[in-house]
Amino acid sequence: MTHARPDNVSPSVRPPTAALRPSRSPLAVVGTMVGGVGVAVGQAGDARIIVSTDLTRSTLVVQRIDAEGLQGLAPDGTAHRVPRDQLLAIFSPRTLPAPVPTGSELLQPGADDPSPEGLVTLVTRSAFNGRYAGASDQGQILLWESPLLGPLRLPLDALASVALRHAGAETSTTPAPARASDRLTLVNGDVLDGFINAMSDPVVIEVGGKPRTVPLSRVREASFANPATPWPRSCVWLDDGTILPFDAIESDAGPRSTTMLVTRAEGSGPLPGFALKMPFAQIHAAAFDMGMLQTLASIAPARQAPSEGRGWAPPIELSADPTTTPMGLADITLPGPMTVEWVLPRRAARFAAYAELPTTSRVWGDCVLVVELIEGGAARVVTRQRLHEGSPGVEINTEISVPRGGPEPRLRVTIDPGERGPIQDRVVLHTPLLLLSPAPPAAAPR
Repeated sequence: MTHARPDNVSPSVRPPTAALRPSRSPLAVVGTMVGGVGVAVGQAGDARIIVSTDLTRSTLVVQRIDAEGLQGLAPDGTAHRVPRDQLLAIFSPRTLPAPVPTGSELLQPGADDPSPEGLVTLVTRSAFNGRYAGASDQGQILLWESPLLGPLRLPLDALASVALRHAGAETSTTPAPARASDRLTLVNGDVLDGFINAMSDPVVIEVGGKPRTVPLSRVREASFANPATPWPRSCVWLDDGTILPFDAIESDAGPRSTTMLVTRAEGSGPLPGFALKMPFAQIHAAAFDMGMLQTLASIAPARQAPSEGRGWAPPIELSADPTTTPMGLADITLPGPMTVEWVLPRRAARFAAYAELPTTSRVWGDCVLVVELIEGGAARVVTRQRLHEGSPGVEINTEISVPRGGPEPRLRVTIDPGERGPIQDRVVLHTPLLLLSPAPPAAAPR
């Protein structure tokens, strides 16, 4: 992979250090990563949402995960088991904190922060919380210290972004949109677009064909134009923002603790092989097949309109940015009587969500929720449910049929006012999910 020069940067003015870019060494991890990384101490305790391959959900305290599946206890104490081939995802109902906290004070002139904390994200979707540790090879290799993996050597070709938190400076970890050039975002909000030649201190960026240097203490985020690769099949998200691919995952529950072992085979992807032990409590989410899962929050609505007889309706609200949350999970709130439609992927095979009148709306809220699927141009009612204080929620789980050669399926959700009118008629779709059928095999080259 090469961090190629954007089209708008002239080769004739590249500084001498740029000649190193095509010959960068592969990503390397320095030090011992098997044993001594993390500790096998943790609570057996907090519950997780378990998603099966039919998108059914259960809340379990995980006791064991192995090659056979998952074992856990329901809130009423009954034991449950999910076979491994039916296990799609695990996630915590807790809100994941920002991996790089946001400050509120401006840096003082001359502030010295040579090794700021932050989050580095790779084009392979892996991410590592940690600390800037310098650069080598004339700035072509970023040195990063991960509390979990130890010292990392990261070629600029492998980077998607580096978000830094200097003492008292605000930090953004929102992925930058795809662009034709690299970008430096400074702590004062200014941006420089060009070609990042060195992640040293100072950072070197080529702008308009001329190199510029920026002290690292003034850089809030470096975003690279390197193209991202598809998500790996299986990933874990840790509470500190770290994202890791895995090939095997196991958990043993003892009287007081649960241990999670995450491994990845040598040579699979840009990361070298690793074996880690950590408290299970650090695992915020795990996806066992990212290719089968998509969140509705990641799809922009094709249509939003007020319900009949109303002149205006506010737009839907997302509980979080799906580009920054584990698996893209986010709730969707319909803030009043309205109709919303989404065009679903052609591979969509099932839809599931829990629709609820939130507690803050139950005093006066009273509405009718209608969920429809439009398949092959024909609408099918999936759910029609009155939501009110006495019956505030409903589970939705339905198959999606896509006729061969027909149009893409559409999901339509409508809220109509109930007996008390439109007051407090808000409905939340909790983590709405789509199950995707396997992608067709790629055509053989002629």
